[in-house]
Amino acid sequence: MVVAAGSGSNGAALQGLEALCRVYWFPLYVFARRKGHSPESSQDLVQWFLERFLEPGYFVTDPRRGKFRVFLLVSLKRFLATEWLEGSRPQREGVVPIVPPNLDEVESRYLDGPPDKLTPDRSYERRWAEILLDVVLARLRVEHESTGRADVFDRLQPLLWGPHSEISFAALARELKLSEAVVKSTINRLRTRFREMLREEASHTVESRSQVDAELRHLLGGIVE
Repeated sequence: MVVAAGSGSNGAALQGLEALCRVYWFPLYVFARRKGHSPESSQDLVQWFLERFLEPGYFVTDPRRGKFRVFLLVSLKRFLATEWLEGSRPQREGVVPIVPPNLDEVESRYLDGPPDKLTPDRSYERRWAEILLDVVLARLRVEHESTGRADVFDRLQPLLWGPHSEISFAALARELKLSEAVVKSTINRLRTRFREMLREEASHTVESRSQVDAELRHLLGGIVE
């Protein structure tokens, strides 16, 4: 998709690439902030970069490069080195911003993240992993909203990912007014579906499905450091 979009030969590929950029723009903002740019400068930088990145013919890439996460960050670094001039971003009428225009919300999102002493590159990866999880959990919740069981999903969601306290299935069953067996089977189904969705979402950003498991190990191992 990246190769086709970069050549300008496939409008559907360009739309798909733009959709990926809309999901994963925030790690770029985090990288810029961790590199010392101000909130205003970081927002302008990322918006201008993505506008340029999505122009047909802006880049030509080797299809064997692999991970979109890595390619996007390398492209941003190249943009910083060759094109970025702080305060000089051209105002282009009719361009829909990929980075939300509310700077306060963007910066609050950055500040609300866990404090860390990671390098800008590793902070970028951590936020990428967090967004990956957010996207999957949001999709999974929508599935349960359609069946009228969003309340059950909200209660069980903390058990799908990350460390959690000892589970009392009996207490959960009483709280949800379900049998203990139903609670256990529901959690197992949710975990299975969560893993399926996680692999599906990760597959959009790697060269082949054979890379999915390694990408998830790399990202989700880092998020719990």
